Amino acid sequence: MKKIFITLACITSVISAANVFAAGSVSGSLGVQLTVTNGCAINGDAASTGSANIGTLNFGSTSSLATAITGTSAGATSGAIKVQCTNTLPYSVDLDNGVNADGASQRRLKQGTEYVTYNLYKDSNRSTPWESGTPLTKTSTGAPDDLIVYGQVPPQSTPSAGTYADTVLVTVSW
Repeated sequence: MKKIFITLACITSVISAANVFAAGSVSGSLGVQLTVTNGCAINGDAASTGSANIGTLNFGSTSSLATAITGTSAGATSGAIKVQCTNTLPYSVDLDNGVNADGASQRRLKQGTEYVTYNLYKDSNRSTPWESGTPLTKTSTGAPDDLIVYGQVPPQSTPSAGTYADTVLVTVSW
């Protein structure tokens, strides 16, 4: 009887040990989602981040304004200003008249009390003025749109030497 009891005890221990080391698995599901909302970004800065660094339109250096001077905008990092919106989203880009405007329409660069007038255009021929309230309208493909602002300083009297500047607010609306 003692042999049977020892044998049963050994068998029970083996069965118990086998249960401790038994392989198994458990599974469940993980929900994954993304909500894409309508929106736009300029040079990678989305609306929620506030004001974007758009770049510069630099007319260069000159000693005379007797002839027209042209320039084009360049994005903050290089090349064109990049406007990227949700695919199929209609959007518009408006430029205000700048902080030194003369009245409601003429943009001006300023140094001290002197000014240099300039104009902005939507096209490289500088035939379609980009006036405040007449935005450029597009429908997004979802890819970045390269946006170039074309500028021209018309012939005018040459003011004193110095650096003349203005700031134009660019607004992308959708």
